[in-house]
Amino acid sequence: MEIPSDEWIERVNREFRANDVDVRRRPFLALDRYCTDYRVKALSFDSTPAKRIFEWFYTNTKPESHHIGSLFTGAYYYDACFWPVDIPVGYGQFKLEAPDSLRGMSSQMKQDLLTVPRDAWSYVLFWVYCLDYAFGFDDMNKSPTLNTFGTALLRNADRELRAAISQLLEHRPNSKAAMSSRMAVEIFLKAFLVLKTGLTEEGAKSLGHDLAALVRECSRVAPDHDLLKIERDLPMFPSIHERYTGQDIPNPLLWGTYGIAQYTAGSTVRSFTDRDSRSQMQPR
Repeated sequence: MEIPSDEWIERVNREFRANDVDVRRRPFLALDRYCTDYRVKALSFDSTPAKRIFEWFYTNTKPESHHIGSLFTGAYYYDACFWPVDIPVGYGQFKLEAPDSLRGMSSQMKQDLLTVPRDAWSYVLFWVYCLDYAFGFDDMNKSPTLNTFGTALLRNADRELRAAISQLLEHRPNSKAAMSSRMAVEIFLKAFLVLKTGLTEEGAKSLGHDLAALVRECSRVAPDHDLLKIERDLPMFPSIHERYTGQDIPNPLLWGTYGIAQYTAGSTVRSFTDRDSRSQMQPR
């Protein structure tokens, strides 16, 4: 199929602009116009002409307008506040930049964050874990081949993780986020064991709520796995029995417990997908 020329796309876009067509709709309407003008019966999104059209509109219109909501939103702790970190949904070929994900942070504060090497590296590493988790979880959630019980556990772990994030992003961070993070870690570890070994529901229940015991079981199954690194930080978590009583927890500790949960989430989905962006991180 013939690749549409820049002149053709520019002409179509000028027409859309004159008619005040929503930027998000323009690539799709351009695909329809392509089929008419180039006499093509059908056009796949994966075809070369479609990719060219998507690429042109992404490059020549406001990039954020082509993001259809957020696939996942994490919470990054900086300057005594939790900041939303949005991993957007996009179509076609689009580029993601770590600083762009920080919602609500001023340009000056972003600059302050990114000009301190240790802070910049910490944020980018966190962003990569959110990125891999967002797309990895989406892949696994749609997979028809994964163990049904393991997928159910994964979805429950995701709910706990998102609950923790929601609690952290409240006007005043909610101390319940620590327990939600704890539950997320527990269920992600069980999901890992089920998906890795075929562990039954009864077997998963028999493991109880002891996070250290769960990590040891993961060590038996996968001796060199990234998940094992959380063992030394498990004392941060409140006891499972505190879910009924609770206590006020300072923000740095809330950040620590959630950070373990986000790390566990990312490490789990990387085990069963090809989502691993760490090799693309380039320190400056």
